Amino acid sequence: MGIKSLQTSGWKAICKCFPGCYFIKRCKFRLQQNYPNPFNPVTTISYYLARDTDVELAIYNMAGQNIITLLNGRQNAGAHQLQWQGIDRYGHQVGSGVYFYRLTAGEFIETKKMVLVR
Repeated sequence: MGIKSLQTSGWKAICKCFPGCYFIKRCKFRLQQNYPNPFNPVTTISYYLARDTDVELAIYNMAGQNIITLLNGRQNAGAHQLQWQGIDRYGHQVGSGVYFYRLTAGEFIETKKMVLVR
């Protein structure tokens, strides 16, 4: 599910992790803002892994309840993206509102906010 893979040893290289991201430095773990945001009915979540690691990407509601876990497994280093169609773990559409998505990759944890408008 990768956007593209950056095959480097981690030393200084031109990093093209995401469109518009051209800088010279070591690539680090990153979670991008979803797009589009607000969204209806589908949004894309992009992230970059600095090394091969176990990854979990989960969606939560405002009450902090897990709506769905989009990914729970090992992934290679590089750029990746997933799409969320606004459904819960049972396949039901969730309502309009604010949701959070959290990426856990090894010791890296980051959460961002997104808005679903039906």
